[in-house]
Amino acid sequence: MPSLRFPRPVRPSRTLRAGAMTVGLVIAGGCTAVPRTEVGSSPSDPGARVPPVAYRPVMSGARTFRPVEPKGWEDLNRQVAPKGN
Repeated sequence: MPSLRFPRPVRPSRTLRAGAMTVGLVIAGGCTAVPRTEVGSSPSDPGARVPPVAYRPVMSGARTFRPVEPKGWEDLNRQVAPKGN
């Protein structure tokens, strides 16, 4: 009768063990309680004072896109035509 041979147990490599240790330490480090210190009023306070909102136009040299009269087809053709030598 042949003897039963069990496969050799798989041992995790050093890299895998080091990675698992790092992940475990990161998870455990994230669970520590750090006291929170807030400067000023709490964002969840509905009675907190805020500065008034004011409209200020942006002056960045942007073009205006107001409606204009359409150009003639001759002008449009000249703009897109290849330049002659």
